[in-house]
Amino acid sequence: MPGKLVSKFSKNCSNEHFARLEEYIIHLKSEMEIEQIKRILETRRRGSSYSYWGSAQYFLLPKLDGSRISTATEQLIKVLDRKFFNYSTSDFCSKYESIGGVITSPLPIGNKLSNGSWSKLILTPEKQAVGRKWKQVAKEVISEPTIEQFSRTLEGSVCNEPVRFASFALSLPKDIDPRYISAFFRGLADCSKEKAHEDYKDDWAPCSDILLEKVIAHFPHNESESALVRLFDCKSLATDTKVFHLLLNLARHAKDPELNKLNVWNSDKTRSAEVASAKSLMDNSINCVRGQAYIAIARLFFKNELLANQNRDVVDQAIVDEHPAVKMSALELLKPYLNYDSLFAHTKFIELCTEDIRVSGGYGANHFFNQGFESQHVNEYIELVLRMLGSQYVDIRKEAARQIYARWFFNDLFERELALVLKGDKELRSGCASVLSQFLREDKYHDRIGKIKSSYITLLNDEDEDILQKVGSCVQYDSYWTKHNSTVLFSEFVKSKAARHCINSLFEKLEFFPSMLIDMSDSLLGLVKNIVEVNKNDESFKHRHMHIRESSLLKVLQRLYDEATEDEDDEAISICLDIWDELLNSEIYTAMSAVKELDNGLLS
Repeated sequence: MPGKLVSKFSKNCSNEHFARLEEYIIHLKSEMEIEQIKRILETRRRGSSYSYWGSAQYFLLPKLDGSRISTATEQLIKVLDRKFFNYSTSDFCSKYESIGGVITSPLPIGNKLSNGSWSKLILTPEKQAVGRKWKQVAKEVISEPTIEQFSRTLEGSVCNEPVRFASFALSLPKDIDPRYISAFFRGLADCSKEKAHEDYKDDWAPCSDILLEKVIAHFPHNESESALVRLFDCKSLATDTKVFHLLLNLARHAKDPELNKLNVWNSDKTRSAEVASAKSLMDNSINCVRGQAYIAIARLFFKNELLANQNRDVVDQAIVDEHPAVKMSALELLKPYLNYDSLFAHTKFIELCTEDIRVSGGYGANHFFNQGFESQHVNEYIELVLRMLGSQYVDIRKEAARQIYARWFFNDLFERELALVLKGDKELRSGCASVLSQFLREDKYHDRIGKIKSSYITLLNDEDEDILQKVGSCVQYDSYWTKHNSTVLFSEFVKSKAARHCINSLFEKLEFFPSMLIDMSDSLLGLVKNIVEVNKNDESFKHRHMHIRESSLLKVLQRLYDEATEDEDDEAISICLDIWDELLNSEIYTAMSAVKELDNGLLS
């Protein structure tokens, strides 16, 4: 439910409120008792991967309007995706579903085991257990003697003493259980003095690149590929030619992801990659080995133009990968070339979208569209948008509508298609509405904002409540009122369906409106007539009356009356009383409550 509320209302709130909501979610504290947090920290020292912070952010941040989140939030979402990748529903709900508490290993807290003890443990084969051998070791903490739990403890130990455990890893046989190999790689990837336990911070020292490369070369990689890519990426080892080619090999040949299967998917939807949305493919691109490897290479390309230009064939390999989530990671590979060689970048982007149209809806694809429609590739981009419009994927059709509206606005293109999408299904109309709303919320485009009047009127009277709220809520932004045609736009708004869905935000804005309300008194009368209109077929009618009573309407009316009396404006005073007549006739206020409001306000 919280996610649905954030998704529904965040796209309509003001910039200030959106920023506050974004900040609030990021800084949401855990609801756990301090003792429970201490127990989880204790289990993390034992090697558990359970977390006391981040789950709320994991679920809520992606529900925010994706077009308005900050870069920091976008990066945090990706971090949380990786953090909770292996979590199941029961992990998130363990407080209610776990029979004994958080599961950890039975090993002592801290790096108390000697190398010899670790060696004996790692080299001991795991016995096939009948049932689960759980043992209660503390309140809400149970231990389980499995390689899965031992490896988690090992990962934490590596983080605390990376040099010791890197050297120790070299003393082990190459064919140890791959879960231990992954633990070494992950621990070395994530280690830092800040993450080390307090007992180890004073003497903490990082591994040298030479030592890290020896550990990487020591073990086989076929069962620990994800952890290895993570190590390459976190430690920037891939600047070394040999290691870079290892990363390339993982990008080309790693077995993850499996053909046509998603690693991350909604439980009430299919796992098939063929029907996945663009967002689903983006989520999977950062949660599969080949995708992770290409994204790590993309980061190297951003830092090193020469390396990027010497390895352009990597882009081609990503484009022809058999899995669509990996193709999506090719979009990341192409982004650096927008700065290095735009001709190459646009040619390959069109080719990539031809391979899979869903890439056109990926993060950062807008940069290609924005540049492409101003370049020699404009005809290719026109063709691409038309193919998107006919796509089987709903999200891509919506993105096509966004592009059609934007290119009509900026480039005078798609005039015929715009008329069609404004009359199309909800997704097409919603795509147009999102772009139009963005233009109205921003203090830009004053030279061409007059173009939007006709489409603004159309969307203000749409049949869909979400679209009405998205377009109508623009009145609460300061930039809406700085448009040279704001008077014309507002005069259309007050008589629209959208006005009935934005009552609270509208009157909250008008209550503190910087200019004189007298200048819009006629519009306010028309607004009140609109919002109190009785429509027996309108299911929201009773709720609307409640919103009117709870809104700042009376404060706005009082302010209008005060301005009118101060200026001795009889016409405006008359309009104030006409507004009251409309409110009384609508029975929004009872006779007694009306008298009370009048005594405290207009008649005081």
